Formats: sequence, structure tokens, C-alpha cells
Amino acid sequence: MKTQSDIKQPKFLTIGNYLHINFDEQVKEVEQEGQDPVTVYEYTTAVVNKAASYEDRVEAIIATKYPTYGAELSALRDSDKAVEHNNFVEFAKQLAEESL
Repeated sequence: MKTQSDIKQPKFLTIGNYLHINFDEQVKEVEQEGQDPVTVYEYTTAVVNKAASYEDRVEAIIATKYPTYGAELSALRDSDKAVEHNNFVEFAKQLAEESL
């Protein structure tokens, strides 16, 4: 899911029983009528139970880009998208490992 905050978020944030894994940070300036521009931080965020296994964390991260099994299969069938998919899976594995 996409999240937005007016303050910079940590990569791993525990709130209650859930771990929020924030990645792909983008910093944007948002103009508000009659006020100075405000800096906002946008993230792609995977949310898992804080006791989630490595595999569940990898799956949650991958689901942020490929939310259905069909979307993932479609990416794998296209040679250009398959390389992108494989790179993202490796990124998800590294991020999940880092979150443990």
C-alpha cells in the first residue's frame, strides 16, 4: 500500500502488533492554498504481524507490487517484466531479512 506522512518514517516501524515495512521513499513538496509548501514523505508500505515469519514478510512485500497471483504470473510471462519481477523478489528477500 502507499502511505504518506509529514515526517520521515523509519524503514521498520512497530505499531501495536504490526510491523510496517516502509520502502521506496519519495519526498514531495505539496502546495497548500495560502500557505508555504509542505514537505511530505511517500512510501510503499507492507504491513505484517510483528511475529511474522521470514516467508510471510517476503510475501507481504511482494504483494505491494503484485497484489494477486495472476499479476505475478503475468509479470513472469513477459520477458522484460520477468527480469524486473526477479529483481524485486531479491529486494523483498533482502528487506525481509533485514527486518528480522
